[in-house]
Amino acid sequence: MPSPQAVPLDFVSEQLSVQLLNNLRAKSTPQLVQAQAQYFRLLYLALIDAGFEANEALKIVVAMATEKSPATP
Repeated sequence: MPSPQAVPLDFVSEQLSVQLLNNLRAKSTPQLVQAQAQYFRLLYLALIDAGFEANEALKIVVAMATEKSPATP
């Protein structure tokens, strides 16, 4: 069986690959990364202010940061 890298992508797979790469590049701009960091920090602090323990707040923030958005395949 050929390795997955040796098998050429069909048109749809190739287009999806390009779309995912462009999506990742767009999400990697320094401004967006900084804004996301600020958002998650503010969320963490707001959860603590709302009465969550630090470890609970961190778990919530990690869960939210790692969940896929509806637009992400």
